[in-house]
Amino acid sequence: MSPPHTASRRAAVPAVPGAADAGSVRAGDVSSLAGIPVALAADVRGAASAYAVNASELANAALGELRRETTTTTTTTATTTTTEAPRDVPRQSPPPPPATTVPAPPRHGEVGQASWYGAPAGTCASPTLAFGTELTVMDLATGASVTCRVSDREASNPGRVVDLSGSTFPQLAPLSVGIIEVRLTW
Repeated sequence: MSPPHTASRRAAVPAVPGAADAGSVRAGDVSSLAGIPVALAADVRGAASAYAVNASELANAALGELRRETTTTTTTTATTTTTEAPRDVPRQSPPPPPATTVPAPPRHGEVGQASWYGAPAGTCASPTLAFGTELTVMDLATGASVTCRVSDREASNPGRVVDLSGSTFPQLAPLSVGIIEVRLTW
């Protein structure tokens, strides 16, 4: 049974190329049918009577030629993709925090009253602290502070923790005030 489009294709093949007319085609001339497309192989069987050759012989020869010509070779090559592994970049540790000059918190402290007396500048008197101890004296009312070195003993006065020199006391309050509330740290 021929495909529906066979009739139109049969008309497109008037004669075997190289043959003088349709009656002179012989079985040996089949090699000249090599240019016929595979889809026309069925048409060749139907048109064999017009070429005066055995239809099956003509069709088999034409298909054999077409098979030889249409043999394709497929070569597959493996594709290799090389990707460079990520390099281990040494991580740099963050920079150390900036050095600060924050003084260490005082180990000792005391709150009480401070007065002044006629002593050399930068010195003070304490009823209990060792001579040579450096004190920081902060006025609790203003937040102002000074430093002095213990170089004398003060008489025991209840609530009094330090007596400052006449030149150190005015850095915290006027001399006329006489007594102020302070915090000592050492």
